[in-house]
Amino acid sequence: MSYLQIVRRNAHRLLKLINTLLQFSNIETDQLKPHYREANIVEYTQELASYFKNIAKKLGLVYI
Repeated sequence: MSYLQIVRRNAHRLLKLINTLLQFSNIETDQLKPHYREANIVEYTQELASYFKNIAKKLGLVYI
């Protein structure tokens, strides 16, 4: 996976996170009811770790 693909994917995830935060704001003001769904936190965490590992490598750092 290329660096740009990782950046694009994580930018999309950031947008989703921002939208989720906005939804929480709407929930708190009773403008929206929550909808729960399953998520694969292990896969997400592994991809995020891979992203930071690649950046650390490019900077000459050791990722632990």
